[in-house]
This record gives sequence, C-alpha cells and structure tokens, in this order.
Amino acid sequence: LVYPDHPRFFNPDSMTAELQGALAESRQEVTEEPARLAKVVLDSLAFRYASVVGTIEKLTHEPIPGIHIVGGGCRNDYLNQATAAAAGRPVMAGPAEATATGNLILQAIASGRLPSLAEARAVVARSVRPRRFEPRERPGWSEAAARYRDIEERYA
Repeated sequence: LVYPDHPRFFNPDSMTAELQGALAESRQEVTEEPARLAKVVLDSLAFRYASVVGTIEKLTHEPIPGIHIVGGGCRNDYLNQATAAAAGRPVMAGPAEATATGNLILQAIASGRLPSLAEARAVVARSVRPRRFEPRERPGWSEAAARYRDIEERYA
C-alpha cells in the first residue's frame, strides 16, 4: 500500500520506480510484477477514498451512506469492490462519460430542450443505470486497513 496523494506520484519519470520506492521506504515487499503493482495502486486508492469520506463525515457531522464513482474509474470493477470494502458502504459506479453527460444536459437546459436541472437529472437517471457494489469482508482487509492508516499518517 502507498499514500496515493503523495506528491511523488503526481508526475514521476517512472511510476513503477516511485511505487517501488514507496513500498521499500515503508518496509513492504517490493515487486516488479505489473499486476501486483496495479493491485497496490487500486487498493491504496480504495483506502484513500474511504479515508476522505470519513474525514468529510467528521467535518460535516453528516453520515455519507454511499459513494458514487463516475468517469473512467467506474469501469474498474476491482476498484469499485475494493472501495466498497474499504469504506464499508455501497458504491454506485457510472456513468463512465459523466463529463460529457453533464455538458449535454447543460446544453439541453440552455437551449430550452429540457426545462430544468431536475428534469435533466431525471433524464439521466432513466438513461444510465449505475452498477452497485456492496461491501464484503475480504481476507486480510482489516490488517491492510491498519497498514494503510499508518502509511497515511506518516505522509499526509
């Protein structure tokens, strides 16, 4: 696991080298295997999403019942399921083309084809069916969550 918001990951010459360096610095197993490095990234993102949601709840004193992931990331079932597990709440995934959809509904409202934002949202809701991912217990996940919290505390 790594802290994905660390500046070292913003635009490195080699993302692989940065990931390996972060793993080594936190005394974790360093790998060159692309699939395992991808898992490091996806699991770290899932724990980061969960952490951010927890922070928002603490600051607002409002519960957040679920997470809605849009854009390209919503196409990654592993990330969506890992996020549900890390956050302990359901994840809704979709639409993948959220930016384009938002642009279209704003143009439709501006041109008078749709009367309001509420109607535009209703059109999108009828047209796009997000996929739902429920939290599930994963072997070793509690230990991974504790490791991630330690890493985040060190680098955040």
